[in-house]
Amino acid sequence: MPGLLPLSKYSSVISLTTPFTPPPIPTGTAATAALDSALSHLWSDYRRRNGQRAAALDIEQIDLSQKTSLLRQLLTVREPHPPLPANVLVDVERTLQYINRKKALTAVAALPVVLPARPKIALWRGDITALSGVTAIVNAANERMLGCFTPGHMCIDNVIHYAAGPRLRDDCAKIMGLQGQLEPNGKVKVTRGYLLPARYVLHTAGPQVPKRPAGVPRVSEEEKRDLEGSYWSCLEAMEDLQIGEGESKSVAFCCISTGLFGYPPEEAVNVAVDTVLAYLDKNPATSIDRVVFNVFTATDLSLYIDKLNSLLPKPTITPALLTPPATTSPSLELAAKWLKSAPNLLITAGAGLSASDGLDFTSHDLFRKNFQGMWEKGFTCLYDFFGYDEWESPAAKWGYYFCSIIFVRGWTAPCGVDNSVYTHLRKLITALYGESGEKSANLFIRTSNADGLFFRNGFSADRIATPQGTYELLQCMRKCRPDAYWPVQEFIDKAMPYLDTVANAIRQDIDGWEEAIPRCKHCAGEMFLCVRGGSFFTEVPFVESNRRYVEFKRRALKEGLVVLELGAGFNTPGVIRWEDERLVTVGEGRVKLVRVGLGGSEAVEWDLEDGERAVAIDGDAGKVTRSLVELLTTE
Repeated sequence: MPGLLPLSKYSSVISLTTPFTPPPIPTGTAATAALDSALSHLWSDYRRRNGQRAAALDIEQIDLSQKTSLLRQLLTVREPHPPLPANVLVDVERTLQYINRKKALTAVAALPVVLPARPKIALWRGDITALSGVTAIVNAANERMLGCFTPGHMCIDNVIHYAAGPRLRDDCAKIMGLQGQLEPNGKVKVTRGYLLPARYVLHTAGPQVPKRPAGVPRVSEEEKRDLEGSYWSCLEAMEDLQIGEGESKSVAFCCISTGLFGYPPEEAVNVAVDTVLAYLDKNPATSIDRVVFNVFTATDLSLYIDKLNSLLPKPTITPALLTPPATTSPSLELAAKWLKSAPNLLITAGAGLSASDGLDFTSHDLFRKNFQGMWEKGFTCLYDFFGYDEWESPAAKWGYYFCSIIFVRGWTAPCGVDNSVYTHLRKLITALYGESGEKSANLFIRTSNADGLFFRNGFSADRIATPQGTYELLQCMRKCRPDAYWPVQEFIDKAMPYLDTVANAIRQDIDGWEEAIPRCKHCAGEMFLCVRGGSFFTEVPFVESNRRYVEFKRRALKEGLVVLELGAGFNTPGVIRWEDERLVTVGEGRVKLVRVGLGGSEAVEWDLEDGERAVAIDGDAGKVTRSLVELLTTE
């Protein structure tokens, strides 16, 4: 194609074959200073570019999570010209090195083979920037090839550029400057990976597929050829990449052109797999040892499993088979060391723990599949109903709530019970306190989740506190009497003859449907789930469990304590996050916090890490817990 720049024309310009040596990982105190310095420059530059319309930045007035979020946004919107001053670049990279070291990494060599006749093929669900030992990862770029410029947008383009650091965009700008035109669909440009575990990044612009009228093919032949071209071009580029002596050559593909680019995922998976297999068949002497299909959502994982199973005589690939290998990081190893010597263990958990088990209250795919009636009304996820009070009728309200309670109470992890995060937690407790460890006085569990998954997975009720309530009870909203709460099952039994579980509604065309609407047995007043959603919430059912928690805490603060916090985000930080941090503060060195989370929720104050009073692990709660179990049980 005229004007298209081949690798040979830009490789030396970006020093592609020169190994990149990242700066050493700083201490938490040094990383904080580097972060503050970088933010001062980036914010001043942002104000200058925007005519001083943005307010001046007072770094002392914002906390760490806000600082790291601001850094991500400022790097996202930064144009590559002029380049960052050398000292600022160093500050940014030192900060990112400190942040990246918290990631729980998965080794590409440990990924299981999914097609026995095709041992080069692997399928893995996870963060592509946390795949270690991989030669190259594929970035689904756009025609500008400079990365995404939308702050807060969690596309793969943004994720990869942030983890790699600003040199990645700088290299892309050099390449595109030489090329002098936008990148056509289906081609590839190669850069170094910089701060990524991957040595290289393959940037490819896949086709953008518009919505088309019913009856018209969703994808044109040209768009299909362009997507095939993206996969083929990346594989061809891999052949020219240098690796060290004795190393294997591997590439991880993200899902190209799906998402905002509109390519139907169920059709894109066929293109991806068929093109890769066709390339390997045509090139039996290929230098590529491993091709990883990397997915991020449960829906994409299911699509790839179905596609790969269709290539087997008998379907054998399941989510359980694809259970990721143990992950590793310095943070994980330190956490395991603390746990081994912990006199007492407090497990605290938020919504991220349930999400790790597959019960993600923010998942559109999960909601669309299981709540058809509400999806058709415009609702998109379970979380939409938190605080929702615009019901058209009590029948509509309770039709949904009964369906959702039944759904949550019947939840089974898609990966299978043996691979559930709760199974790994029980193994962790057993490793520390023996077979009866779940009843040990040295253990307590405190969760903001009302879903009851700890109870249904066999944990002792005597060692659990649920300060936000439970879906297992309905209560009188008037709190007419202290005992005005009852098990939800009796109300579900009463409603079942009238409940349409497809439409998620109480059927008002059946005589007596009014009996399905819960009423207080004492005052006949309105009822609701016994969850902390307002002043109506009754604390009475939870007084005893909270008392046991206070007793445990009082003793553990004297003896020593490790707090293992799993998936506690920022929606209700006062319930889990701030309480855990307070324990570290008042513990006078006897309390250590292990915080596990994703998307910044893993953050702890960096000075606490310097003092080995806290450690952050950026990773999925299930994968991290499994890895901790392996570290605890391996001599």
